[in-house]
Amino acid sequence: MSSKENEKRPLVYIAGALTGLNPEEADRYKRWYEGAAQICEELGFEPYLPHKHTDPVQHPKISAYEVYLTDTSKVKEARFVLAFTDVPSHGVGIELAIAAEYEKPVILMIRLGCPVSRMVLGSPSVIGAVSFSDWEQGARLLRRMIINRASLLETSLRQTEHLERIEIILPITYNNGQPVPEEDFESLENVLGRRFGGWSYAPGRGGWANHEGRRYIEEHRRYDVLVAPGDFSEEEFCHLRETLQKRFKQLEVLMLRTTATRL
Repeated sequence: MSSKENEKRPLVYIAGALTGLNPEEADRYKRWYEGAAQICEELGFEPYLPHKHTDPVQHPKISAYEVYLTDTSKVKEARFVLAFTDVPSHGVGIELAIAAEYEKPVILMIRLGCPVSRMVLGSPSVIGAVSFSDWEQGARLLRRMIINRASLLETSLRQTEHLERIEIILPITYNNGQPVPEEDFESLENVLGRRFGGWSYAPGRGGWANHEGRRYIEEHRRYDVLVAPGDFSEEEFCHLRETLQKRFKQLEVLMLRTTATRL
C-alpha cells in the first residue's frame, strides 16, 4: 500500500434528524444520509454517520452524555459538516452551533417546501445550500456542490467533473445608496433553487467601474451555481441578468460564466 493510500482521509460529519421519526421516515432519511456518505467517500472523504454509532433506536444503552461526547468530538474533528434540514432537530442545531464555534464549513441539504430557520441560514459557517425535490436530484447537486466548494474545504477531490459555473455578483445597496431589502435576496435564492436546484453564497467587497469611472459595486454578495454545459442558454443568461438589473435597481449587474473543472 502506497503512502498516499495510507493518508488519513478528511472527515465529513453528516447531520440529520434521528429522534422522534416514525419507522418509515427513519428508513427514508437514513437512506439519504447513507447516499450522501457514499458521495463523500467517492470524493475522498471519510463520512461519519451518527446513526451508525449513536442511533436512539439501535444503540439505546449508550448514555445521553456518551452520545454528546462522541458526536460533538466528531464535529470538532470534521473537515466540514453536511446537514439535512428537513425535520427540525435539537441535535442538528447543537451540531451546527459547534460547527460555527470551531469554524467548520457547513453545507445544507434543503428539500424544497421545507422551511429552514433563518438562524441556520444566517450562520457564518454555511458555505452553500443544495435545494432539491427528490434524492436523485439532491445526490447529483450535492456532488457538484462539494466539487464547487473544494477550495473552501481545503481538499483535492478524486474525480474530475466538467461543469459550467455561473457567478452572480449583487450589491447590498441600490445605486441610490439605499440598502437592498433581505426579501430581494431571498427571492433570488428561491429562483436559483427552482432553476438550478442549489447555490453557493459568499459575501465580498470590491467591484468595477465603467469608462466614466462610475462605481457599481462595493460590498456585495456573490452567488455561484453549477450547470452542465449547454444546460443554461445564452438567452436565459441575458434574461436573468436583465431581470436582476431591474429587481436590484442597478445600472448593471455583473454575471460571469466560466468552465469549472475540479481535479
